[in-house]
Amino acid sequence: MTSLFALHCGHHNSNGTYIKDGQIVFYTESERISKQKYDCDPRPIISHLANYTQHVEEVLVTHCKDENIILQYMAQAGVTCDRIAK
Repeated sequence: MTSLFALHCGHHNSNGTYIKDGQIVFYTESERISKQKYDCDPRPIISHLANYTQHVEEVLVTHCKDENIILQYMAQAGVTCDRIAK
């Protein structure tokens, strides 16, 4: 069983995809959750991830200056990970 959470922290919009055992479980964008156009805050996506799992094996982060802040957001949401890649 493998799990991957890919998170893009873009300038105009953040989005995330949770993949488990090679199947996409969900894909969403921050603005779809927050209802704010061009929402680049990744926290709504991470909170959404917590609805599906409390642990992922690997987190892949793009366009984020400091991946440690993502780990903090994940901890606040109650989600852990084994590895984080940039």
